[in-house]
Amino acid sequence: MVLQVKEIHKQYPQFLLDRVSFELPEGAIMGLIGENGAGKSTTMRIILGMAQADSGSVSVFGHEGVTEQDRAQIGVVFDELPFNQTLFVSHLGKVMQGIYPNWDQQAYEGYLARFRLPDKKELKDFSRGMKMKLSLAVAMSHHARLLILDEPVTGLDPEAAHDMYHTLEYLNRTEGIAIVMVTHDLQNALKYATHILHAGHKGWFFGTAAEFAAKGDENYYAVHDRQDQKYMPFGTRRRRKVRACGSIALFYRQHRQTRNGGTGKYGFRL
Repeated sequence: MVLQVKEIHKQYPQFLLDRVSFELPEGAIMGLIGENGAGKSTTMRIILGMAQADSGSVSVFGHEGVTEQDRAQIGVVFDELPFNQTLFVSHLGKVMQGIYPNWDQQAYEGYLARFRLPDKKELKDFSRGMKMKLSLAVAMSHHARLLILDEPVTGLDPEAAHDMYHTLEYLNRTEGIAIVMVTHDLQNALKYATHILHAGHKGWFFGTAAEFAAKGDENYYAVHDRQDQKYMPFGTRRRRKVRACGSIALFYRQHRQTRNGGTGKYGFRL
């Protein structure tokens, strides 16, 4: 198993993550869907080693815990780029060379060409779709065995979202990479995922996409969470971005500090 979660439990003052378990086989795609506040982000933080469960265990690549070697084999793509926004993509490659011992510059340049990402623009001038593709290029250029994405198509136009899903499917099919995709897009989660982990305040479900679909409309209430901003409480979308950006920055920062004591020519936008 690429990822195995057993009975993880986390208690906060006003939130409880209670006995969550699932297993992700090699080469699988898992859609993590469900209600806001049910524990999706907390679960991902525990898996990435950025939060500690009160009890239970997380095994990555066949052993318990997340080691520094494991981090080098996990690609993360979150809602916002955590990097200095005045960088060019060529500069970003140099940053990553100092973080990942198995960084593949040739692969990185290949993904940049495949995604048609320009090197004459600062990152702050990239569209959201371009930023997501750049994050994916970085995640794939250190030979990740596990790819974790948080809302990879939120805010993208339909054509860009379609392209992103096909890119993920292509990488999964050709590279055999296991993918965890946190999303509110139930329709495409059922279309592209092999497995579904559904987070609900009344309980969690894990099984194949076919098993989830067979359960029918009883699941709908828990995943009918509008992405459209007008349905969100004021500030919700901004808080999600800040939370996601902080999470990925922490993941990279932890890896960088272990590698070279936190030094480097280019800084992260933390």
